[in-house]
Amino acid sequence: MCKLALAIAAVGALVTGCAFRKDRGDKDELGLPLGPDEVQVVVRLEKFVEWGEVADGGKWSPPGFILRIVAPEKYKGRLVTAHHDGLLASGDPMKLVAPGKLYYLRTSKELIGDMSMGTCSVQLRLREVGATRP
Repeated sequence: MCKLALAIAAVGALVTGCAFRKDRGDKDELGLPLGPDEVQVVVRLEKFVEWGEVADGGKWSPPGFILRIVAPEKYKGRLVTAHHDGLLASGDPMKLVAPGKLYYLRTSKELIGDMSMGTCSVQLRLREVGATRP
């Protein structure tokens, strides 16, 4: 039984990459390790972007979100954007992010300040600050 448990744990480590990733000690609010290119920030909804609204650089943008970082201090005030493919494809955007609430966001450092709306909203790893753990 013990050998089976060790084998399952080893397979799980290989599948998740934990066996090969150096843990730098940085963790998210759930205690999960952050990758070397990841950061956890606290964000709030800056605005919903409507279809065809002119965004950064005068380009038309798809519908989506602009999120403002409120913490940590290193990233405070910077923006993160994501497009939203619509109700049928990505679900109700009002259930994903709501005005006036704060959210933990685990994201790539490269996406901070990127106004291209390239990230899909279903890829956002948002967790409401103060929400009970799953």
